[in-house]
Amino acid sequence: MRVPYQWLKEYISISQTPEELADNLTMSGIEVGAIECFAPVDEAILVGQVRQRSPHPAAENLQLVQVDCGFQRNQVVCGAWNIREGDYVAVALPGSRLPGGQIMEEMTIKGVVSQGMILSAAELELDLTQDNPGVLIIQEKCQAGDRLIDVLFLQQPVLELELTPNRADCLGLFGVAREVAAITGGTMIRPRVELVEDGTAIAAAIEIEEPSLCHRYAAREIKNVQVGPSPLNIQLKLLAAGIRPINNIVDATNYVMWETGQPMHAFEMGKIKDRTVKVRRAKEGEKLVTLDGVERKLDPDVLVIADSSESIGLAGVMGGENTEITADTRHILLEAASFDPVNVRKTARKFNLPSDASQRFEKGIDREGIAYAQNRAIQFMQVTAGGDVSRGMIDLYPNPWVPVEIHFKVAEVEQHLGYAVSGGEIKNILEKLGLTVLNGQSEPGKVGQDQAELNVQVPSFRQDITLGVDLVEEIARLKRYDTIPTTLPQGVITVGRPSWQKRVLNRITEALVSCGLQEIITFSFMNPRFFDAIHLEPGDYRRNAVTLKNPLTEDQEVMRTTLLPNMLKTLQYNFNRQAQNQFLFEQGAVFFPSHTSGGLPREIEMLSVAVTGNTGADHWQKNARPVDFYYLKGILEVMLRRIGVTACSWKPARVPFLHPTRGAKLLVAGEELGTLGALHPRLQDSLEFKQNIYVAEIFLEPLYKHAALSLPFKALPRYPAVLRDAAYIVPDSVFSADIMSTIEEQAGEWLEKAVLFDVYQGQQVPEGQISLAFAFTFRHPERTLQDHEVDRIMADLETVLQRKYAAVLRRQ
Repeated sequence: MRVPYQWLKEYISISQTPEELADNLTMSGIEVGAIECFAPVDEAILVGQVRQRSPHPAAENLQLVQVDCGFQRNQVVCGAWNIREGDYVAVALPGSRLPGGQIMEEMTIKGVVSQGMILSAAELELDLTQDNPGVLIIQEKCQAGDRLIDVLFLQQPVLELELTPNRADCLGLFGVAREVAAITGGTMIRPRVELVEDGTAIAAAIEIEEPSLCHRYAAREIKNVQVGPSPLNIQLKLLAAGIRPINNIVDATNYVMWETGQPMHAFEMGKIKDRTVKVRRAKEGEKLVTLDGVERKLDPDVLVIADSSESIGLAGVMGGENTEITADTRHILLEAASFDPVNVRKTARKFNLPSDASQRFEKGIDREGIAYAQNRAIQFMQVTAGGDVSRGMIDLYPNPWVPVEIHFKVAEVEQHLGYAVSGGEIKNILEKLGLTVLNGQSEPGKVGQDQAELNVQVPSFRQDITLGVDLVEEIARLKRYDTIPTTLPQGVITVGRPSWQKRVLNRITEALVSCGLQEIITFSFMNPRFFDAIHLEPGDYRRNAVTLKNPLTEDQEVMRTTLLPNMLKTLQYNFNRQAQNQFLFEQGAVFFPSHTSGGLPREIEMLSVAVTGNTGADHWQKNARPVDFYYLKGILEVMLRRIGVTACSWKPARVPFLHPTRGAKLLVAGEELGTLGALHPRLQDSLEFKQNIYVAEIFLEPLYKHAALSLPFKALPRYPAVLRDAAYIVPDSVFSADIMSTIEEQAGEWLEKAVLFDVYQGQQVPEGQISLAFAFTFRHPERTLQDHEVDRIMADLETVLQRKYAAVLRRQ
């Protein structure tokens, strides 16, 4: 919300500087984000009066103008023909700086010296409308030699308010003036409206077919208007507010909207069929060309303003081209209404038509102020465009404003703010804001300093105040937030600590980062077509997605049920930027429909990991080793050890998006927690990945119950270990996990650790066989083991492995 400082002073006497006012507003809850300078015109540009004109001796399209600049008379060569003797104009004398940065100099034009330049609005960088093109004619009261910035209020400060959504009342200068009056103790001045009516009745019929979406609809009629540019002062005020002037009719609606916060729209009466206006839902497939020239296809969710045969405007958003005000318009119907905020917001978003008007309707306007705003706009039109105003107004009010009355306990102030405020001071503060404070019996009367309870009536322009705590907020604001005393908290103070799940998750993140992975964060949405791309079965649980009613894009139509799509999109994005080595992980929620009708979606925490490229490579790619299935599996095993999960195993698994023979599932205490493996070649080709991708997805919530962050203490061993290495040749259909399980069962209590450190298939191993090499660590807790004892264990283990798996000890 832009608040021109000089414009605001028309409604409230302000002695503070713009900077002081901005500080006071900010400290009372109306944040001023910036103070800008409107039209920074050089102070040396003056007002001059045209004294004499004569033809240029050497150019028919130029004239010589004698301009009185107050302290001297200058001759200026001018090519504009819209000036007359006696007009006041803007003059840039030699040495002054034009808005574009050019320094004005005395120059010779066609043999005649020009001692300056008479400026147009464009040369002042002011987007004004004029009847005749040419230089700017100043209509304000002034004298030759006055500074232009003083006459036109150029270079004036403009306060940029950053309003919170609840303060719709400050989307009008009246509301801001009311705040300033409450802060400074001044009195807000609301202009009086006096209309001259011609006595004829309004020749229009109004009907509200959808009262649930239109709380009030008022219309007034004005005839015989002359559409043209608004007066210069009106145009400059609108420009300072950030609104482009159009004509005196449209400018009147915008001017009053900026004053009151009430949007309005003017229709050309002659274009309204049967002079009938209906507020109704659009028909399915109905079309409307809006004022921006775009044809809109409507549906019944859209509220429209219509005549007897077609729609003529989107309610609260934009009018239709078929009733647009033009230079030939003479007969106007002015609309002022209150529409449902939710419906206006949906319509504006549906057609991507945000505007100052829709913003105000979305936040809620003061429906009780509609009549004043409409009469004020009609008065403006009558003054600036002439015309005859029909008698009265058509005012349909199916949903009248119901005043809010709050029963308020004075003790609530101290309860919420930490300091006490007397009943009398509370009454004074609230009445400054326009609220009515009654005594305990809901009757006007004197409120004592020790009054314990109050009844407060809230005016229609403060729809954000509905509860006692809202009144406490108003009291805190007006006493300024920076004056709230510092107090120490009372009661039992506890030390905050992250939840168990958060601590486990932090440990998981630390483990993955220590392994060289980088965390990514992606949107919680996905494209449902991805389910077909990874060949999920029709009944797969991941197809049961939550559909969005208003997705951001077509690629984000449903809530994600797997982290894989966004992980693959991230890999693809990085590949396109020559990042070949990628080690990524993401922790986030996946979403499934609620078990109960109308409930919120279920959120399940998951972890996704993806690795690709080479590991261990330096800048010149030396010592590089391609990542593989076992590299990713090792990262996950490090992660599981860091959170104390030891009872885990890996089993082969067929997963739709993983390689048929390079996929596995993670089991913890017999419970399946996730999958990992190489990306399916078919999916990899469809994404045009030119190198192998290895991915994993793990459910985190079941993992939390198996985690143990407090690792058990174990004393350092007192006796040396005995180490053995052994490689067994087994059929390639045998899983190493099964062999490891047998080793741990059969080797006895002296086996401290067994690690698979090599897997080999090659010339020295028969076809269809595989070599698995294990490192064994044996240790006795109370004495030193002898070699012959370990040899016997190894021999017994070889016998068991040969019987169960046809394992043969590899001796070379």
